[in-house]
Amino acid sequence: MKAKLFILLFAVGCLLLYSSARYMEDSISIRQIETDLPIILGGNVEVDIVPRIHFPLVFEFRDDFSKERRWSNITYFYRNIRRGRGGWVSNIRVYQKDENELRCIYSIVLERTEELKRGRVQIVVYTSHEIDRSTETQLELKFYLEQLRQRGVIGADTLSVGTLREFRERHPELVKTLLGGDSIRFNMWGIGSDFYCPRRMALDTLITLPIKIF
Repeated sequence: MKAKLFILLFAVGCLLLYSSARYMEDSISIRQIETDLPIILGGNVEVDIVPRIHFPLVFEFRDDFSKERRWSNITYFYRNIRRGRGGWVSNIRVYQKDENELRCIYSIVLERTEELKRGRVQIVVYTSHEIDRSTETQLELKFYLEQLRQRGVIGADTLSVGTLREFRERHPELVKTLLGGDSIRFNMWGIGSDFYCPRRMALDTLITLPIKIF
């Protein structure tokens, strides 16, 4: 009886150890890290308005998985939008950082996705936040319109306005209003996720993160 109990406990232990090893092998972790990439601000000097700002958010992936995975979709939750309520939308551009260049890997415009690169990689997401067009907010950003005018811009153009940390020091309340309460969601396909059809791609990974303001 004791021998049978020992064998049973040994078998259960081996199964748990194997499951744990498989979990570690196929684990994916994502964390947001600070970046020195520039914020891109859109301005229109003709109508004297700053309608939009694009924040760079960088996420470090550690993808130690045995199966092939591809992006399904990456969506961003804008808590504070002009319609008065938040919502998940895809008007973002996603890049993979390869050495000193950014390569677009996901875009609602391109309507394509790429395979996740294995190992430790950095993913860059540029948001598209609408700016409040009230007089107070626009007066705060008027300085950037003057910079566009000095460059000879007569219509709409974009301007690099420093890192998130630098911009936050100049406009703390604006950054808090725009990014506070936002989230991002990563959804991935995995080959081998379907037990009955090992080569079929199935949705198998969904990770949602709140946005950090560094």
